[in-house]
Amino acid sequence: LSNGQYHLFPYLAVRVVEAARAGDTAAQDVVAWAGEELGWLAVAVARQIGMQDDEVEVIQSGSVFDAGRTAGESH
Repeated sequence: LSNGQYHLFPYLAVRVVEAARAGDTAAQDVVAWAGEELGWLAVAVARQIGMQDDEVEVIQSGSVFDAGRTAGESH
């Protein structure tokens, strides 16, 4: 990615989630990895702003965060 050889586009996240829901284990691994990395990014931000020992509410927004929900499931 850093050398410009690969390009990521937002619609790819939708395709990866669709593949994961269809049972593709590689896509499921990507979704699990991405979720864990986002969690660690939230921890890193809390540490950077000196809130590592405080209770911090993390708000998730966007359609990708709804990927694990089934139809009709509430937030």
